[in-house]
Amino acid sequence: MENLKNKDLSLEGKNIVVALSGGIDSVVLLHYLHTHYPDNCRAIHCNHHLSKHCDEWDEFCKDLCNKLRIPYSNVDIFIENESNLEENARKKRYHSLSSNLKENEVLCTAHHQNDQAETLLLQLFRGAGVAGLASMPKSKPLGKGVHYRPMLNIKKSEIIEYAKDNHLSWVEDDSNTNTNFRRNFLRLDIIPKLETAYKNLAKTLTRSAKHQSEALALIQALAKIDIQERQLVNPSHQINIQRLAQLDTLRIKNVIRYHLSSLEFLAPSDKVMKQILDLLSAKEDANPLVNWDQFEIRRYQGGLYFIN
Repeated sequence: MENLKNKDLSLEGKNIVVALSGGIDSVVLLHYLHTHYPDNCRAIHCNHHLSKHCDEWDEFCKDLCNKLRIPYSNVDIFIENESNLEENARKKRYHSLSSNLKENEVLCTAHHQNDQAETLLLQLFRGAGVAGLASMPKSKPLGKGVHYRPMLNIKKSEIIEYAKDNHLSWVEDDSNTNTNFRRNFLRLDIIPKLETAYKNLAKTLTRSAKHQSEALALIQALAKIDIQERQLVNPSHQINIQRLAQLDTLRIKNVIRYHLSSLEFLAPSDKVMKQILDLLSAKEDANPLVNWDQFEIRRYQGGLYFIN
């Protein structure tokens, strides 16, 4: 666990916000960061109100922070649409955490090596491209600050060992045993079988995610070059269709994906991407549009307009 301190992003002098669920991973993260950075830690707990134990977990987190003398806050999250519950809860959680971040704060979450391996497999089974297979980045901008995952290279077994060595207490989320959730199904049913045939599975899959992350950086760099050299995007974030059409199809798709990501749009499916490409050849007076989720792209007067 010592390699947490100086990995990638130095936390010295940073204002640290720990996302605290009360589970073993986030409790270990809080304890470790507070041990090394006692004067610049605070914790935030998201109460999703999905379990009958949710208020008990909130109280546990509050008591733990009081014992450690760490500033504590909580946010209430209510999920209106219960279809795709995991994804909707994740979106609401990060929206709340992002809104809560102050200028230059670093949000630390307790994702570890096994989580990264699960994420890679989930993305693979969804037919994801390079961006999806790159899985979870170590750090990225979030709101007014940064989202950082200090334990991404740490094995779950190391976290359990740390918790025992430091006599830590934590809560158990009863939903973690529900294999109707795809991540739990992978964790409890599929991965244990794979581990009987492949040693160091989590480490190997995490390495693969790292390779995909490097490939993603290259294709994003290519998109930046195309955008800058051809002056494709104006200050209002519209894309010039005539200039974009001078690129080959693969580079057009790459530019569009990169631009959508920079605008924090949900990545389009293959079907939606084909519809977007069809916009480029639409008649000038058609003013067609493509929409998915809460996002929309319109063609108007030679430009692609992006509406969230």
